[in-house]
Amino acid sequence: MKTPTVNSVTHPSSTHFLLFVFSILFAYACQRTEATAQELLKGFKATPNASVSSFQALLSDSTDTFSLGFLRVNPKELALAVLHVPSSEQLWLANPTQLAPWSDRTQLFFNGSLVLSGPRERLFWSTETQGDRVVLLNSSNLQVQKLDEYVSILWQSFYFPTNTLLENQNFTSNMSLVSSNGLYSMRLGSNFIGLYAKFNKKSDSEQIYLRHKALEAKANIIEGQGAIYARINSDRFLGMYQVGTIPPVDMLPFNSFQRNITGFVFLRLESDGNLKGYYWDGSKWILDYQAISDTCELPNPCGSKMGYFKVREGAGKKKMDVGFGVGIGVLCGAIVVLIGAISFGSCKIWMRRRGVKQILEDEDGISPGPYKDLASASFRSIEMCNARR
Repeated sequence: MKTPTVNSVTHPSSTHFLLFVFSILFAYACQRTEATAQELLKGFKATPNASVSSFQALLSDSTDTFSLGFLRVNPKELALAVLHVPSSEQLWLANPTQLAPWSDRTQLFFNGSLVLSGPRERLFWSTETQGDRVVLLNSSNLQVQKLDEYVSILWQSFYFPTNTLLENQNFTSNMSLVSSNGLYSMRLGSNFIGLYAKFNKKSDSEQIYLRHKALEAKANIIEGQGAIYARINSDRFLGMYQVGTIPPVDMLPFNSFQRNITGFVFLRLESDGNLKGYYWDGSKWILDYQAISDTCELPNPCGSKMGYFKVREGAGKKKMDVGFGVGIGVLCGAIVVLIGAISFGSCKIWMRRRGVKQILEDEDGISPGPYKDLASASFRSIEMCNARR
């Protein structure tokens, strides 16, 4: 009995099928690697894609949790940003105050420095380094590295925060968090965390509206020993530390402090001036801390406001004329009352003098007692004299 042969055309062999599947997977992997590389080497170049509506990924970390790329800030401009991929939450911006146009003439390239340039060779941002590669760590920290006998870090985004402080990122006295609208900032003092407001956009002067001094419960700040820095601990608290010491000199616990909760944590200075902490629960961001709980304690919502009203010139002038007339009337009335009071007083004195004189004249000028003749004497010079017996 003959064994039936398999028609290779209508029934492909398992080898052919595996080769077909592998080729598809390989093509997909190559496409994905090109879109989200895990390192950028010298010679890398990228331009914005006109078909992308929100974010164009260029570099990712090893877990695909964070990504560096072009972020559309508005229909015509972009920023170089690091995003939390599951939520599309922006964590860091390279050029928040120098936005680049979203066009094919804008370019990001790496030649030892990571550079964002525009038309006519306009420079929007640069790391100004001489490195060998760019990587994005699992902490969302973007680094330019030098590859010698060991890896050295020439530049990192953790040294240049925008409005967000990330988990395990050191915040030092030469850094600041600035709200997205540029009105509020957070800085470290010698022994405190301060929040500052810029109420006048035309002036560089700032006013502190929140000052949290280190309580020094677990360690004391030793003057001259080292600078103060802050860091979000994975145990869910914002700690203040002194360089060279291990215990924190202050702790600001989040709501989930010492609870068995996992998830990426960050602290952000919001556009209303509040300092808020969040953690990712796997599907959404949970508010875990806020420095100011009462809305009216924020810099703007319930105090320090000024308003202007525009009125017609005629109406204002008429109102001023009426006010001026009323003022003149009141002044004249006061003068009349004053004159009347003076006249009444003078009349009363005259009548008293006239009454005394009339009485004396009726009695033939004879004093009834030991008084002198008042008819011929002044009313002011009444004198007593001794009566002779």
